Amino acid sequence: MRALLTPLLLVALSACGGSAAVDETPREASEATFLAADLNFPLQAPTPGGFGIVRAFPKLTFSRPMLLTHAGDDSDRVFVVEKAGSIRVFPNEDAVEAAAVKTFLDIRSAVSSTSNEAGLLGMAFDPEYRENGYFYLNYNRSGPFRTVIARYQVDPLDPNRADPSSRVELLTFGQPFSNHNGGMIAFGSDGMLYIATGDGGSGGDPFNNSQNLGNLLGKILRIDPHQTNGSLIPDDNPFVDDPSARGEIWAYGLRNPWRFSFDRNSGALWCGDVGQGRREEIDIITKQGNYGWRVYEGNRSNSNPLGLPPSQFEAPVIEYDRALGTAVIGGYVYRGPSLPGLRGTYLYADNGHGRIWGLVYKDGEVVSNQQIAALSRVTSFGEDQAGEVHVLSDNGSIWRMAALQPSGGSFPEKLSETGLFSDLETLTPAPGVLPYEVNSALWSDGAGKQRWIALPAANSIQTTAQGSWQFPVGTVLVKHFALATNRDGLREQRRLETRVFVHEELAWAGYTYKWLADASDAVLINESKSETYRISGNSRQGRSRPATNEGQESDPQAKTQTWTYPSRPDCMACHSPTSGSVLGFRSLQINDPIGSDQLAAFAGREFFANAIGNSFQYPTMPNPRNPRAGLEDRARAYLDANCANCHHPNGPAPTEIDLRYQTDLSLTGLVDVRPLTDDLGLADPWLIRPGEPEKSVLWLRMQRRDSLGMPRIGSHLLDVDAIDLLRRWIETLN
Repeated sequence: MRALLTPLLLVALSACGGSAAVDETPREASEATFLAADLNFPLQAPTPGGFGIVRAFPKLTFSRPMLLTHAGDDSDRVFVVEKAGSIRVFPNEDAVEAAAVKTFLDIRSAVSSTSNEAGLLGMAFDPEYRENGYFYLNYNRSGPFRTVIARYQVDPLDPNRADPSSRVELLTFGQPFSNHNGGMIAFGSDGMLYIATGDGGSGGDPFNNSQNLGNLLGKILRIDPHQTNGSLIPDDNPFVDDPSARGEIWAYGLRNPWRFSFDRNSGALWCGDVGQGRREEIDIITKQGNYGWRVYEGNRSNSNPLGLPPSQFEAPVIEYDRALGTAVIGGYVYRGPSLPGLRGTYLYADNGHGRIWGLVYKDGEVVSNQQIAALSRVTSFGEDQAGEVHVLSDNGSIWRMAALQPSGGSFPEKLSETGLFSDLETLTPAPGVLPYEVNSALWSDGAGKQRWIALPAANSIQTTAQGSWQFPVGTVLVKHFALATNRDGLREQRRLETRVFVHEELAWAGYTYKWLADASDAVLINESKSETYRISGNSRQGRSRPATNEGQESDPQAKTQTWTYPSRPDCMACHSPTSGSVLGFRSLQINDPIGSDQLAAFAGREFFANAIGNSFQYPTMPNPRNPRAGLEDRARAYLDANCANCHHPNGPAPTEIDLRYQTDLSLTGLVDVRPLTDDLGLADPWLIRPGEPEKSVLWLRMQRRDSLGMPRIGSHLLDVDAIDLLRRWIETLN
């Protein structure tokens, strides 16, 4: 039965990106004219639970790594699979140099990887690799778009090179859409090759593939690649004698089982199944098991017109909702020699929110489930030959589980202890903490915001002609939120929270200080929480209204407002390395050459390592609420600030659209394009249908605040002005 299992979590915030074109002429070296305040932030993050992650192979960077594995041949080499179609091999040594990395195989010309969820997704070495040199790949091909399971062989004269001409296709099947491809393959202790397949894509499994035993989508498959009788299907597969079913099926009812693994000790098959909009789940896969999709998403009924009882389906080991993450990444049960205290712990992560958990499961019960680390844009886990577990990030880095001692000193528990403000009552910044404004603000339910930045003394920002700005370690960005509220019949500015974003030694990290009711100070919080306030109208950011799940105004006279304070990993869903990490302090946002000319002002304070010249040459975008700006520019600026942090190339959103302001509209993948997921049940859905906002999913999702609403994160109220702006823009398109 599908009993709800509530995770026991230790949650840890990360926050706030961009790019600009600049003059790369070096500035003459001089003492910086600004001085950083005496801030009290440790630059080494404290580590919870005694375990965490450390950078592995720090001299190496990979292109969208999908898997780390080993050959099982006692060579102690590491193989890294890259999404575009390359496999790299190198010695398993932290000090390994780039010169030691070899290309084991390059099949980029055969791989279709343009979709965010497609490419070279899986690799498995044959249990008899030392004798036969076989290994297996799971990848996508185009013309038509499909999944291919192929066998290759190592070059007999060079163990660090595979023979590309040795390819033998074992299994291929069509994919109706480009997303939900699964991708993992691995050998079980029984010598059989297991294959994860997604439900075929789009949203809601429109063809009911996962529950259909007549096709291979939404399944875990099991084949015997060594059979010589012309069949890949093992005799003991559960549906081998069912003429209406595919004999390769081992288990079914899965949506997108992106990563699975076998416990080295017990042989149990652990799987992370990516949810749609409400639940992420971890399953233990068993023979003939039905894991519920699309009837269930996790433990929640999703689409059950026949009223099927929960007893027909296998319950997840654990599930979590969108407050904790958006895309589960299945990992491994740790069985390595280095960390005895971690042995038997199942390690898994969330791609959207960056959390890495350790789950202890005994005798069919969850004993504990703790967050033990955080890393942005986790794509996969991997084991080396000894069983040490590694974590891969889409930014190209690889990390390793490690025992860590608490380090870096204690983080300030109160805002008054940070050194950011010389006068907390008036929010007067300390010397070196400088205010700035942005052109297009993120919608924050009508809250007013203030922003500051501080750089470490005698350091500056590295700007490049292309790409994100590089901020020195020790940079601190601050954003303060206040809401016009009503207390005892009096209107006041209620201080809600002040977030700080610190460039620590390993990465950016965000922290939230929640203000006390008497506004005397703000205290550091570790977990997400919500509070409801009495309000007195809307602030300067724009008009808002309450919303039901369908987006209709529920009570235009409502005088309360809910505010959600983020936990530490929450903001990583948007503030990822692929978005530039820092979203506000970038050319598009701070460049206003006709107005305050902030870019020039900061250049005058030697904030930039390069002489940037005239600010008119740099990109900028308008305030979406400025009626004097062009309609399309305003709409695109709103989408950039509120949506592009996820919807950009290689971003975390499971779609292929690019909502960055500078992307030509014809290249956004937005206009006259069918939605890949979540069509809202429309008879004729489009992402944007020129002249017809009522058929445009993008506009309709702006009018919701359920799991299908956009912007998805951190908002409870509809942005009425923006909804009207996008409607008028869509009506002008043709």
